[in-house]
Amino acid sequence: MECVRSTFVVMVVALTAWSADTTSKIVEQYGMAQYRLRVKATFETPAGGDTKTGWNYYNQIGYYYGVKITPVQAFLLQVQIGDNWYATETVSWKTTPAAPRFNLAFAKWDPGFFNLSGGILPIQNNGALDLLSRSSVCEDNAYHTYAKAAYLGWGDATSNGLAGARLGAPVVKGDVSLSASLFSTVIESRQSTPASPSKPNPSSVLTVLDVPCVGKTFSVTGQVAALFNRNFNANTGKGDHEISGGVLATWQPVPEFSLLADAGAATVNNGSSGPATVTTAPQTFLDTATGLQVTRNVADTADAPAYRQLGVLAGIGASVKAGPGKIAGAFRYSLDENLAVAGSDVSYFLLDLKYGWDLTPNVSIMPRVRGYYTYYRSDARSEAEIRPEIILTGKF
Repeated sequence: MECVRSTFVVMVVALTAWSADTTSKIVEQYGMAQYRLRVKATFETPAGGDTKTGWNYYNQIGYYYGVKITPVQAFLLQVQIGDNWYATETVSWKTTPAAPRFNLAFAKWDPGFFNLSGGILPIQNNGALDLLSRSSVCEDNAYHTYAKAAYLGWGDATSNGLAGARLGAPVVKGDVSLSASLFSTVIESRQSTPASPSKPNPSSVLTVLDVPCVGKTFSVTGQVAALFNRNFNANTGKGDHEISGGVLATWQPVPEFSLLADAGAATVNNGSSGPATVTTAPQTFLDTATGLQVTRNVADTADAPAYRQLGVLAGIGASVKAGPGKIAGAFRYSLDENLAVAGSDVSYFLLDLKYGWDLTPNVSIMPRVRGYYTYYRSDARSEAEIRPEIILTGKF
């Protein structure tokens, strides 16, 4: 921990000192520190029972410091160090200050007709990745689920940065531009044991295709994500893939008003990769050829619970200038269901209201309140949460 903090401090000092002697066209520094004062009120209502309530107060912290270096027009080197700044981290004496990590660390070459980048790259949800991130985090008894996708998304899990490689190219240039990019990385590295005949055990590889169309007042980005061999059974040599697709659209006719909408769907199963495990155990039985009792290791196949998980997510939001700041609101809905189990669907609803006010170009304050509602159809119970907070942010 101390080694990481020392490295962070040395890098910041070195980059700051070096950039002071370099033209602003080559080096650009930026940073952010944020502190949140948060209250969480929780309400649980079982079917036919009394509502249970709970109140909690806690603080959250988020920060990052970054440098963009462009020694020539076609080349970019960017490094960003911080904590889990998107979701922020809970403050206590054991975790303050939170240990820094590399949010971004990549190089990009862009000669104009294509671009190539590698490292810890910026990558964001455009309809598909919010669901995929939940299935990566939420694994319950061999099930990959899309629980709470309306509440927590790609940014909460990754701070919008993931190690990998990306190839992109412009397709149409002009008042309305169209481009495409393909990102790839290994999500789970697996190893195969030498055997004759060989038994495959391929790594789980994530591939993301983004196709943004951008105009003067609007943007529409389609996104398809495929996680190949999400589930794989090395004993049978069979696997299952996870597929997710979606779209993100924005519209800003005037600087004082903007509208955003996104939607996506994803699915994953274990139809080919199950059964999950094959074990061997000694068993004694009668050998009919010799009439003797014989003990041998016998393979015992344990069937994995079958599942066909479906995730659906949709949201809409808007912001409008009001007084010295902007008021913004958003509504999001997601569904998580195992299609192999009747009545297993869970619905999630989120309402998010906030008012952002820039006190200076570098300092802002934002009152915010979020309401969460979860309904479990299997037992007709529900959960609700109200989360008001004050967000203080300094940035440059």
